[in-house]
Amino acid sequence: MAEEEDAFWLLNGIVRMIPRLFSTDVSCLLGGRISVLRNEMTAFKAILRENLPRICDKLRILGLPVDYLIYGSLTSFYASSFSSDVVLRLWDLLIFNLANRDKVAKKRALWYMMAPAYWILRERQTAILEARNVQQVIDLY
Repeated sequence: MAEEEDAFWLLNGIVRMIPRLFSTDVSCLLGGRISVLRNEMTAFKAILRENLPRICDKLRILGLPVDYLIYGSLTSFYASSFSSDVVLRLWDLLIFNLANRDKVAKKRALWYMMAPAYWILRERQTAILEARNVQQVIDLY
């Protein structure tokens, strides 16, 4: 950002947009009645089911929706899972793609938000499968 004021207004826009990502009333991209992130979460679950079925089964057995894990990480934007340089790079990708006028780029930004969740689940798969209760899984994630 060349100007401090430009950075302020960009941050203001992101902060105002984030609650709409989780809303079932308003879509940040389409203005419809269903949140875009909700659609992306459905696709994410299908990808997870296809590639990490044992994780899906374990979470189901424990009664822990994958949404709960993902939304918790999104609210902190993975700050507890990654080093600051990775988190800042994720922010860069998110801001760049959301600032783009192209709807495909905006969709890509949503996947930049979701991809780290998949990586965390894949990397911690063994420990998650060995967890005996919901709290252990939450602590691992």
